[in-house]
Amino acid sequence: MLLTILGFLCGLVLGCRFDFLILIPAILLGWFLVAIGGIATGGSATSILFDLVLVTVALQVGYIGGILAQWTVRSKHTLSKSLAEKSSTAADGAF
Repeated sequence: MLLTILGFLCGLVLGCRFDFLILIPAILLGWFLVAIGGIATGGSATSILFDLVLVTVALQVGYIGGILAQWTVRSKHTLSKSLAEKSSTAADGAF
């Protein structure tokens, strides 16, 4: 469960900052960490495989969430900037 949450949060950060190709090394690193953790705790192959899938999906969903968050922030910033320009233009034209 913790690996899934961490994978989602890492994907969220990566989605805000990087191109989608960053998911390849991130997923490979996640797989490595899951495999090491599964072997160290003596997990079965099925549970390790399930954790690999969970981390992969969590990274991808987090990445999409990061893209959506970035898009939302940028669209609000653009909207407020355009409204400020319109109000200053309207004020200049009143005189």
